[in-house]
Amino acid sequence: ADVQRPESGLRWQRQPGFGISSNDLAILNTDIILPKGGLSRLFARLRETPDIATATPFTNAGFLVGFPDLLRPSPLPWQANVEDVDSCFQNFRTLASIDVPAGVGFCMAISRQALDKLGGFDATYGPGYGEETDFCLRARAAGLRNILAPDTFVFHRGGASFAGRDVDNLKR
Repeated sequence: ADVQRPESGLRWQRQPGFGISSNDLAILNTDIILPKGGLSRLFARLRETPDIATATPFTNAGFLVGFPDLLRPSPLPWQANVEDVDSCFQNFRTLASIDVPAGVGFCMAISRQALDKLGGFDATYGPGYGEETDFCLRARAAGLRNILAPDTFVFHRGGASFAGRDVDNLKR
């Protein structure tokens, strides 16, 4: 549905796939490189237990899910390509998922169960920043988990999905 943001007067389309799909789904930014099998691994992690709401991969540019730096965007390590780095992460497939307070919306699988229980993203946040964190915190409050998938790495250029837009204004 179209949502009106009173403070800005902007109209924008909200999450049409959330209502159309009856399955688990993923949100993917336009500035990622998804390695072969990466999405399948995320969905497998999402389905480990029924209390998982979201699954996020490691990345080179994602707050608290970054590798090798958890806090700041980093170039790919070792002069490797995305498939090489992801191949290293696949060695962790037997490790348990890591509970995190919230997933990161550059690349995040979301369970249909969580969407049915919580509804979609809150339109208050607008497109691009904060809505996935709000969703994840609501999931935690409802007794669901957000996890980091230790066996998946997705490259994220960072900010390219919003090229030409005032990113700092989106974060408010």
